[in-house]
Amino acid sequence: MTADERRLKSLQRNCIHGFCEADRICRRAGRYFTAEQHAEFCGWLEVGLRSANELAAVALMKKWKLYKLIPTFHALTHYYDTRLNPRRATCYQDEDMVGRMKKIYVRCHGKTAPRASLQRYRVIGIRWNDFMAQLRGV
Repeated sequence: MTADERRLKSLQRNCIHGFCEADRICRRAGRYFTAEQHAEFCGWLEVGLRSANELAAVALMKKWKLYKLIPTFHALTHYYDTRLNPRRATCYQDEDMVGRMKKIYVRCHGKTAPRASLQRYRVIGIRWNDFMAQLRGV
């Protein structure tokens, strides 16, 4: 294994380890981080983001196309500013509703899709809203 390959493997391990450790802290914390949890979370988040950035730089330099999607980590940087636990207080589940609506719409016939999808959304939306309220603790 060459030095470049070892460096690349090390960056991959650091990236995964950083994000996994940040997630571990989120899973153990409540809705809000304590000062110590927030500092540790931000430290591990920084490890993951820096490693991902270096991996992206290597991929660009070598013109590698490794992923079907481009990760956007900008949103993660906003967690440096707040003690909110992203596992307990984000809107990822709400954004998943767009994907659910698309699945409903695709299953409907083309001529009746707008009306049928809204009818199905009404039923599923009520259930989904109740589920989201439970997750948020409202």
